[in-house]
Amino acid sequence: MPVRRPPRPGFLRPPIGRRLAELRLAKGFTQEDVALALHVATTFVCRVETGVKPWPTARRGAWAKLLGTTPAELESLR
Repeated sequence: MPVRRPPRPGFLRPPIGRRLAELRLAKGFTQEDVALALHVATTFVCRVETGVKPWPTARRGAWAKLLGTTPAELESLR
C-alpha cells in the first residue's frame, strides 16, 4: 500500500501549480472538471497543482486554453 503524504501547504507549491489552481478556482472549475476536459485522472490534476508531477508538455496548450491563459504566461512563472 502506498504511503500517503499530507498535502503541501500553498506556499510550498511550485509557482506553476499554484497558478494553475488559482486560475481553475477563478473559473469555478473543480479538479474533476479539468481532468474531464483534458482526459486525465483527477489525481493527476491534483499532483500537478501540488508539484508532485511536472506540468505535462503534451497538455500545456489545452490546459492553458481551458483556464483562459497561455502556456507562455505560465512558463514565465518558473
